[in-house]
Amino acid sequence: MDPGVKMDIIRVLLLEDQEGEARLNQKLLERSPTMEFRFTACQTLKAAIDALQCDRFDVALLDLHVPDSTGIDTYLAIQEAAPELPAVIISGTGDEYFAQNLIRHGAQDFLVKGAINSDTLSRVVRFAMARKPASLNEGSLAQPYDSSSLHQSGSFLLDGDACITMASASVPMLLGTSDVLSILQKPLEIFLRAEERPKFDDTVSKVWSAQRTVLCALQREGAGPSDPRLSLVLSPVMRNGTVHAVAGLLFPSPTGFEKVLDDIRFAQGLGTLIEESGDGVFRLSESCFTHVNAALAAMLGYDVDELTGVALTDVVSPEDTATVKQTLESCHLRTPPLQTLAVRLLHRAGARIPVRLKIGMVQHHGVSQVFGSVNDVSAEYQLIDQKRFQADLATQLAHVSGSDGVAQVLLNTLPRLENIAYAALYMRNPLTNTMERLSWAGVEGPFPTEAEDPRFAKQLESWISDLSPCYFGVAELAEQGLDTLLSPPGVRSLAFIPVHNEHTVHAVIVAGSGTADRIPYSTQRLLEITAVITGSVLNRITAEEAERRTKEEDLKRGELIFRAAGFAASRFMAAENWEDCLPDVLERFGTASNVCRVALFETATDSDGKRTLRLRSVWVRPELRDGVIDHLPDGQTLEEPPFLRWAEELGARHPISSVIDGLPDAERNFFTSQNVRSAALIPVFSGKSWWGVVRFDECRIRRIWLECEINAMTASVETLGAAIHRQKGEEEIRRAHEEAMRAEQIKNAFIANISHELRTPVNIIIGFLSLVSETCRPEDSEESSDYSQEIADASARLIRTVDSLMEISRFQARDIHPTFLPLRLDKLLVNCVSKYRRQIQEKGLELQVENNCGEAEILGDEHFLSQAFENLLDNAVKFTPRGSVRLSLDRGEEGRLHVQISDTGIGISKQFLQQIFEPYFQEDFGYSRTYEGVGLGLTLVKLFLEAHGAAIGIQSERDAGTTIDVFFPAPTR
Repeated sequence: MDPGVKMDIIRVLLLEDQEGEARLNQKLLERSPTMEFRFTACQTLKAAIDALQCDRFDVALLDLHVPDSTGIDTYLAIQEAAPELPAVIISGTGDEYFAQNLIRHGAQDFLVKGAINSDTLSRVVRFAMARKPASLNEGSLAQPYDSSSLHQSGSFLLDGDACITMASASVPMLLGTSDVLSILQKPLEIFLRAEERPKFDDTVSKVWSAQRTVLCALQREGAGPSDPRLSLVLSPVMRNGTVHAVAGLLFPSPTGFEKVLDDIRFAQGLGTLIEESGDGVFRLSESCFTHVNAALAAMLGYDVDELTGVALTDVVSPEDTATVKQTLESCHLRTPPLQTLAVRLLHRAGARIPVRLKIGMVQHHGVSQVFGSVNDVSAEYQLIDQKRFQADLATQLAHVSGSDGVAQVLLNTLPRLENIAYAALYMRNPLTNTMERLSWAGVEGPFPTEAEDPRFAKQLESWISDLSPCYFGVAELAEQGLDTLLSPPGVRSLAFIPVHNEHTVHAVIVAGSGTADRIPYSTQRLLEITAVITGSVLNRITAEEAERRTKEEDLKRGELIFRAAGFAASRFMAAENWEDCLPDVLERFGTASNVCRVALFETATDSDGKRTLRLRSVWVRPELRDGVIDHLPDGQTLEEPPFLRWAEELGARHPISSVIDGLPDAERNFFTSQNVRSAALIPVFSGKSWWGVVRFDECRIRRIWLECEINAMTASVETLGAAIHRQKGEEEIRRAHEEAMRAEQIKNAFIANISHELRTPVNIIIGFLSLVSETCRPEDSEESSDYSQEIADASARLIRTVDSLMEISRFQARDIHPTFLPLRLDKLLVNCVSKYRRQIQEKGLELQVENNCGEAEILGDEHFLSQAFENLLDNAVKFTPRGSVRLSLDRGEEGRLHVQISDTGIGISKQFLQQIFEPYFQEDFGYSRTYEGVGLGLTLVKLFLEAHGAAIGIQSERDAGTTIDVFFPAPTR
């Protein structure tokens, strides 16, 4: 180009959040020989809108999916901010509906990433800049329109014969036919009334000759009088400065010019989309191309004219040829629905391109022709490959534990990428702050160390200084004087990908190709993905190594203190008195924790009733003895600063540790007066009670206490607290044992005395009463007999009470030893009943005795069992004013003997049944004080029976009688 010719400067607003994509678009446009582009790149919608407010731009290149916006909303926001700015959409998806929707809203063009070259992008930018002003000028004629008719409009394309080559779904309905296939490759005029056709032909001629948009109103063939006329808009579709086709818009009634012009822009954009998008369109006759669009030709590496007459199967890969032939044959035999195939097409250079091939057939002038579209899915395959590569790499690196392992994984993985044959990993040496080659694969030539080539190492630092990947070919490296790196091994291009954390690069991935002049964009993406994954793994490894080193140091510092805790525990366990080994334990604590002094304080109460800290023992490092450090204050009150806060924290089991500079004034002054720079206070607990505190003093340095140290100190001090608590518990047990022995002696003495002091006088009374009865005169016998009987009954009652008390006391003291001998339970029950027959007859009660098992022999103590059943019968008779008393003996399950005593007496309320066997229990409406007794009878019954392994149960209700069941254990076999 003539240096004197000044190129046009185009200001481009580039909205793209991926740095690699942004650089690619810039590079593609910079190759234009006729224009010079100035870029303003933005990664967010907000940044782009801010740029529009500060500067003027000629065109916008928009990626619609950015961090703060997505989809069509991104374009609408840009359009609102700058309505006059032509916009070209560059998307990662080839969704045709999405593209049409954007063009309908005013976008000038729609391109698909991965299918763009330099010529296409620069041409689209030029057309967008030329098309936008024209549409704005025509828009000045805009008038209101009826928006209800928008959904009824249809768009189409006409070739040079005015035949319909493409149409939207609503066009057949407007023309009075059934489907799109029925109108394809047919002249549009055949669907119009005969008298309208000359007007239509004239309109089409104007579009081709004048290269401008023309509007007209026509009527379709077969329309009725009430049917609306059709509004038709025809607009030229340009290619390389000439009219290539005609884009049309059809709607049922005239609308305002604003709507018409919007739809014209849509039709123009649709034509451009067909001709210049990533999707190819073709027409076949006898399986050969009769028409292909520029996109399909470019996709296969040919010119449009070179593909005309070529068979479709000639550009299909051999493995897919049979499938395509079969589909074409089925199209000629019948008219099948649109078929979609996943095949590979052959590029002129021999590469196989994965595509989605759609094929359908129509009849045109009696000739069968096949139409189809080709969608390049290489980007989809690349995306799938990227995802698979990313997942595989992440899986491999997830189990790596060191930087050497990371390097090994990378050097095994990277040479498998497309066009990558050589790779190396450089890691930053933290000591020298330089990049050192860790390992390499392929050839060593392009990857020197700093010692081998200091110039390369310096250049490497400059390349990665902005944290961005760098890609170089032979020419670019030659400009920097580094082409010698490439020539010996035959490397043709290199990539330098920084692995960084925030603003620091700690590794660089270097990859080289021996076949490509520039590393392909898809491979660049994979290399950058590799760098991101590698960075996260290296960060994890670095953090894990740092954490591991910290933990190792913490463990070493805490291990000695834990050993001291073990030493203390063993000494305390062996010593009878924990104070005897306290000096040795404090010395071990101080040596292990590497402090200057360890002191033990005990909480105490002074003469005024105030809590104080009393010094019990202190250890001082030998080299610091005989100085001021030996002297510690004693008896400080806990109710004044600085001990007030300490008492609250330590009493809640919270250790206190700090450099004294961070303490309140009172606490800092207290420690300063004792030459302490750092201190740790660990509470001592005896059981749940705060006993005191162990103080660790550091007087040499300002020491930061680690958590592991505090934990180890706490564990050590807990051994001291446990020893204090154990000794205190032993002393309490000893005192309790002594008190129990004294109580046992008192109890035994009481039992002996009560037996002697109560029974002896009563026995004397009974004896003399008998003597009096014998010496009474007959004339005094009746009155005297009554008095004597009262005295005898009261004495017997007192004897029974004393005996009951003694029996219970002996049971509780376990001083009763039943004598188990074979006895007949049935005879024992008969003897017990006989003692109460007189009372039963006197009260007029009915007595029922049943023996349903004959002779019933058991092992038992006759005295205890007689006492138990006599008490039960006594209660039944005593508390039954009328009715009956029943006793039965049965043999139940497994041979268990069952004795039941029931009565129809006053009964017991249900709420008192669970307490009936407790000593001294009496119910107001049952076994109440209206009747004699102190409430010990049933308690003794339960004790007597349980001594024989028997169980007793009671059922009763107020005024409904009582039933008592006694079950003896099954006899042993």
